[in-house]
Amino acid sequence: MFRIAAATLVLWSAIAFTQGQPQIRISDLEQQINTLVNSQRQANNLKPLILDDKLSKIAREHSVITHGNQKSYDWKSLNEIADSTVKGWMASSGHRQNTLEKNYSRAGIGAAIAADGQVYITQVFCG
Repeated sequence: MFRIAAATLVLWSAIAFTQGQPQIRISDLEQQINTLVNSQRQANNLKPLILDDKLSKIAREHSVITHGNQKSYDWKSLNEIADSTVKGWMASSGHRQNTLEKNYSRAGIGAAIAADGQVYITQVFCG
């Protein structure tokens, strides 16, 4: 069973760049977000989530599809995007509940960055 939680920060490419913003490798961003999520889980005495390539592909496709009605974020670096995403998830009761669900063992993180610099991130969980 999949659960989708989107703290969305769209269009996907291997490397995204917009004027005045640094290059961001999507796979590096997804890895960094997973690392920060696992820090939150470990701080709550939970096992870390395994980043699953197939789930990440599903999450990435979701980020691309759902970009139309999401909030845009101001950012300067990969770390700022990752940090603000996880902080946002942890401040949201629904996202926090998903992130700290003890029965989940794997997750997929999917990021997409639109040509205009909007960043969209989806997380998919699996037990």
